[in-house]
Amino acid sequence: MHVNLFTILYVEDDPMIRELYAPMLAKSFPVKVIAVSSAEEAIEYLKGQETFNLIVSDYEMPHGNGAVLLEYLVDNQRDIPFILFTNTLDPILRKSGNQYLGSIDKMEFEKLAKMIRERHGVAIQSKLQ
Repeated sequence: MHVNLFTILYVEDDPMIRELYAPMLAKSFPVKVIAVSSAEEAIEYLKGQETFNLIVSDYEMPHGNGAVLLEYLVDNQRDIPFILFTNTLDPILRKSGNQYLGSIDKMEFEKLAKMIRERHGVAIQSKLQ
């Protein structure tokens, strides 16, 4: 039986942080996590066949920052919830649309997990049924 899992696109340029948090997301929720290293790489995934239910992204990265990724979502009318998980204080977002759920400091994984649980808990459960 094939189960269509809730899928998170996790975007983080620092390999140590990416290797820490991607598995933590997968262990915290019954989700599939695809981890990439830049907004540019994330946009390539978004252009493909994979369906994402949530994007968790760093802000400051080479090859396109988090704002570039969020602008891509808005400009291409991709209604995917988007959370900045970053150490950058108050990033400037010219286009945020309804996709933008907020910004959480990278040192506060539990806060990120709580936001995902509160906003997407029902969606995650329904994907598993």
